[in-house]
Amino acid sequence: SRAALAPLRAVFHSSEHAGTPLAMAARMMAAENVGADDQVALLDEDAGAPPGRRHCAGARHLSAAAACLAACGLVVFWLGPSGLGARAGAGAGTVGVPSIAAVHDAAVGEAEARGKAEAKDKAEEQVPATHAIKGDLSEYVKDSKMRGSSPKEDAESLFKSVMKASGAGDDLTPDELSDYELRFIRAVEHTRLSRDGSKPSRKELLSAAKKAINAEKPIMPQKVAESINKAGLPYKVKPLSITRDDPKYSFGLKPGLKAQARGAGPALSRDILDGSESPPKVFDTRTQWPHCAGVIGRIHNQGHCGSCWAFAASQTMDSRLCIKTGGNFSGQESDLSRGFVASCVPERFSDSNGCDGGWPMWVYQYVQETKGIPPTGCVPYFATGDGAEHFQQSGKAPACPTACVDAFPAKMDDYMFRPAGMGSPVHMYDGAGTTAEGQTVHMKAAIYQGGPLSYCLPAGDELKAYKSGVLNAGCGRELNHAVTAIGWGVEGDLGYVQTVNSWGETWGDEGMFKGAWCQVIAWTYPGPITETQYPLPVPEAKIPLPDPVSRG
Repeated sequence: SRAALAPLRAVFHSSEHAGTPLAMAARMMAAENVGADDQVALLDEDAGAPPGRRHCAGARHLSAAAACLAACGLVVFWLGPSGLGARAGAGAGTVGVPSIAAVHDAAVGEAEARGKAEAKDKAEEQVPATHAIKGDLSEYVKDSKMRGSSPKEDAESLFKSVMKASGAGDDLTPDELSDYELRFIRAVEHTRLSRDGSKPSRKELLSAAKKAINAEKPIMPQKVAESINKAGLPYKVKPLSITRDDPKYSFGLKPGLKAQARGAGPALSRDILDGSESPPKVFDTRTQWPHCAGVIGRIHNQGHCGSCWAFAASQTMDSRLCIKTGGNFSGQESDLSRGFVASCVPERFSDSNGCDGGWPMWVYQYVQETKGIPPTGCVPYFATGDGAEHFQQSGKAPACPTACVDAFPAKMDDYMFRPAGMGSPVHMYDGAGTTAEGQTVHMKAAIYQGGPLSYCLPAGDELKAYKSGVLNAGCGRELNHAVTAIGWGVEGDLGYVQTVNSWGETWGDEGMFKGAWCQVIAWTYPGPITETQYPLPVPEAKIPLPDPVSRG
C-alpha cells in the first residue's frame, strides 16, 4: 500500500529509529516508484548504521538487498508487487518481525506525533529567524573595516559596520545598542597581549571581534521578546539584557558522558510500570505527598557556578528522603548540602571542578559508595549571584571539606545522610520507549511511584528569558542543563512536565517552569531508597548562614 510510504519515510528521518528495521523500511520505500526489481540507491552507510549495512550496500535490487541483510541477522521490509513484505534473518536475535498492520500503525503514529512536534518547532523558530540579532553576526566582521590605529578604534569601526550590514541594530533599543557596543569594544580592546608582550596582531584582534560580536549580544532584546509574545506561541518571555553565554561555560552538564551513562533500555522501564496503575493525566508530587510539599517545591540558586547537575540530583534526593521518612526529613534544616556535592562528588568521578559541570547520576552513585552527604547547615553553599548569569561569571568550587563550619553545632560524621539504594542501580535514559510518547509514559510512571527525578534538556535563550506558559523552544537540540521534574499536566492541548530550576525564585515562574515533553532529552531513574535510619532532626546553625534557598 502506498499509504505506508509517507509515514515510513517520516520514521526513517527520526533519529530515535536510526538504524532500526523500521528505519530500513523507510529507507527502501523512500525511493520513487520502488518495486521488487527497482534499484536501491539509498542503501548507503551512515552514522549508526547496523552491522552488515556496509556489506549489503552493493546490492542493487531489493530482492538481493533483502536476502543479504537478512543473512546478516537483520529484519528487512520492502515494498514489492504484492505489497509490504518482511524477512527476518536467522541471527535476528530478540528482534522479531511485527505484523504489517503493526508496522504501518507504528509508522503512522510516529509520523503524526512528529508532524505535530515539527509544526510547533517551526512556529517557534519562525519568530527568531526574522530578527538579525538572533543570527550569527561573526560573518559580518571583515578585516577591511579595521583601520589599524588602535584596538578601540578598530572595534568601534567593526561594530558599526556589522550593525549596518546585518541590520541587527534595528532589533535593539537605543540603550540596548549602546550597552552592546560598549561590551563589544571592551572585549576587543582587552585582547590579551602576545607572549612577547607586544600588542595584539591584526589577526588576533579580528578573531577576538568575531567571538565578541556574538558573545556580547543581549540574550533577549525587548523587540524580540515582544514579537515572540505576540506570535501565539505556548510560552511567554521577558526582555533580558545579560549577554549570550560564553562557549567556555555550559549550563552545568559535563560533555562526553552521555553514551557512557546510558542504563538499560525499555526492559527496565517496563519494570517500572509492572503491577502499577496507569499515571493520571495531571499529577503533582506536592499534592501526592503534602507533608513534603515544602521540600519538593523548594527553590535554590546555583549562583555563578555550573552546578545544575548537583542541584537537580540533590533536589531529587531531598524530596525522596522526605517521602521515605514520612515527612521527618523536612523543614529548612533538612536540606542536603549542594556545596558539598559540587566540591566532593567530581573528585570521585572526574578530574574537573564542580562548577565546570557534571552529571546527576554521579550524585546517586556517590551516596551508594561513600558515607553520604551532610546538610547545608554543615557545609553552606559557596556561590552567589544570579544563577542564569553563571555562563559569563562562573566561579570555582572549593576543595572538598572535611568538617562542618563553626556555626554548625555538631561533627560532620554525625550528620551524614546516605539514602542507600538510589545509586544501585541508577540509569540514565535517552529514550526509554520506542517513541517519544513511550518515554513520557515511563518517566511519568517513575515519578508517580517514587517522587521527583532529575532530567536533562536543551536550554537556550528562551529558557533564560522564560516567564510563563509551556516552553517548547529548542526541542531536539543538544542537552546542556539539568533540572528536577515534580509533576506534569496539560495546558491547552500541550502536555508539560512541571519543573523546578535552580536559578532562584525571581527567575521564571517563581523559580519553576513548564517544559514541553519534547524537551526531555534524557532523564535519570535512581533506585529505591533502602536505608531507613537517618540522623534526625538536623540541628540548627548557631548563626544565620548564607542561604541559597529562596523559598521553602
